[in-house]
Amino acid sequence: MQTKICSVCGKEKSVEDFYLVSKKKPRPRSECKACHKAYRDKHAVRRYAQVKDLSLKRNYGISLADYCNMFLEQDGRCAICGTKNQENTKCPLMVDHDHKTQQVRKLLCTKCNIGLGHFQDDPRLLQKAAEYLQQFKQKDT
Repeated sequence: MQTKICSVCGKEKSVEDFYLVSKKKPRPRSECKACHKAYRDKHAVRRYAQVKDLSLKRNYGISLADYCNMFLEQDGRCAICGTKNQENTKCPLMVDHDHKTQQVRKLLCTKCNIGLGHFQDDPRLLQKAAEYLQQFKQKDT
C-alpha cells in the first residue's frame, strides 16, 4: 500500500485518501480528501457570494448588496403575494425586471415571477385574467 503525507494536516495516509489530479498522468493531490473538503466547505459561502454577485451584476446590473437591501426592505416577502421567503429554501426571491427596459422592479417568489412571465408583463392581460376569475367567483357564491 502506497502512502503520502498531506501538505495540510501533515498526516501520513493511504494514496486512496487523496484525490487524483490530471487525467493524462494521474497523481495524488498534495492535500488529503478530508483537508480538501474542509477547505471547500470553509470557502463555499464566500464563493457562492462571489458567483451570486457576478450573476446579479451581469443579468440585472445590481450587486449582491443591492439585492440584500431589497430583500430587507421587503422583509423577505414577495412583492406580489407577500409570501415570506424561507431561509432553508433553495429558491430565494427572484429579481423581477422589465424585459423591455431592463429596469429592476422588486423581488418576487418563483410562482409570481413565472406568472408575470406567462402574461408577458402585460397589465391588460393580467386585468382580463383577474376579471375572468372574478366572474366565476361571483357565480360560485
